[in-house]
Amino acid sequence: MQASIRDVSAATLGIVVAFFLFSCARFMGLPPKIDEHQIEAEQKLSVLVQSNAGLVSFKGIGRIQYIDNTRVQTVRAAWAGVVPDRIRIEALGASGQPVIRLAADGTWLYMNSFYPQRFYKTRSKKKLGKLLPIPITTDALIALLAGRAPAYDFHTLSLQPGRTENGPFFILRGRWGGVAQKIYPDPTGTRVVKVETFNPGGGLAYRAQMIDWKTVSGFSLPFGLRLFKNEQAVFGLTVERYWLNVPVEPSLFTLLPP
Repeated sequence: MQASIRDVSAATLGIVVAFFLFSCARFMGLPPKIDEHQIEAEQKLSVLVQSNAGLVSFKGIGRIQYIDNTRVQTVRAAWAGVVPDRIRIEALGASGQPVIRLAADGTWLYMNSFYPQRFYKTRSKKKLGKLLPIPITTDALIALLAGRAPAYDFHTLSLQPGRTENGPFFILRGRWGGVAQKIYPDPTGTRVVKVETFNPGGGLAYRAQMIDWKTVSGFSLPFGLRLFKNEQAVFGLTVERYWLNVPVEPSLFTLLPP
């Protein structure tokens, strides 16, 4: 007796389903594939992100340089911070009085400009565009001052072979597949010396260079910070003295309108 077309189709479907279930069972029984290169890169990057883990608060004095084309303006400055998101910076005029005050309390970012008289208040995760001509955030600036790599959330991470004077460097990519950051350690792999942050279109948003490292109270910190836009230096900070893990009043990070 010949089988009907319906019987043949049902038998064929049964074979296909059985094969599919068998294949899935084998697949589910296999351990997930481990990307050993990514794990190695994450371990090495964590050294830079977690540098100076015992550093909680700091105060410093020094000089700030604003660079506009060939014009350089240097002012005295004082600052204080609490890791990871509270900071206050005061740029001082020739008389020692503040000309700009900036503060972030973890929720809000404030700025008082005295010449002319202006007051700004916005979310603290916003970029410091009112003070700096580059899209750097408050938490990234605090990380740099604390001697750490301000690594953003990434989708994939790779450690590129040494094509720079310092050796290998990290490439962080976002979910869209484009490069979000490049982080360059020193030859020992324990200090971050350069960070390049890119915008979603692939252009370089800014570059940060950390120089003149010194040890203070057991912590290794950069005494020089340089920020670049389009290969042009636009901001510099030179440290003269640091005080670490000192008491800092929370009210220091809040500003009121004048």
